[in-house]
Amino acid sequence: MIAKGGRSLMTPFFLCCSATLLMVGCATDGGEGYSPQFGESVRQSLSMQTADPASNAPGLSGVKAMTALQAYRRDVGDFNAVDDTLSINVGN
Repeated sequence: MIAKGGRSLMTPFFLCCSATLLMVGCATDGGEGYSPQFGESVRQSLSMQTADPASNAPGLSGVKAMTALQAYRRDVGDFNAVDDTLSINVGN
């Protein structure tokens, strides 16, 4: 369909339809579709990493932390023993 001046009337129609579809596609349902356990693993991980002062659990002393860090840094692999060649054996 052509309007006066030679412009098509279909272009504004398709632009309006496209904009409407984009807005509808971004609409949310408010979270009703999620299960009650959604995000539980994150909450559990966060609670495990949070100290509870009421539990009277002993903390990590400076000496133990230093020893653990030194062992972590010392017990890495030998980078000079890594070979630069790559062998791929297929079959027998």
